[in-house]
Amino acid sequence: FPSHDRVARFHFNDTASTGAHTVLNATVGVVGTITIEFGSNGAAPTTGDPKWSGEYVLIEAPVSQDGGRIVIDARWLPAAGTADPAWGTK
Repeated sequence: FPSHDRVARFHFNDTASTGAHTVLNATVGVVGTITIEFGSNGAAPTTGDPKWSGEYVLIEAPVSQDGGRIVIDARWLPAAGTADPAWGTK
């Protein structure tokens, strides 16, 4: 993969309108602003936890199995003419 791509792993969830599979599947090939917040040890992000956001296009979101869990490894590339994402905190 190019060095400027971004990959994030999500646990498979097909909940209508909010599940990782539902949201990611609907945005493959779409340019948009994404923000990913990182919680500690898989917990929900809280104030002060790291996050990054920027203009990206979702290239792929393949589904696979890891340790008995279904996961999605989503891969984004920066949208044309945009810089790397801005790091910050929640």
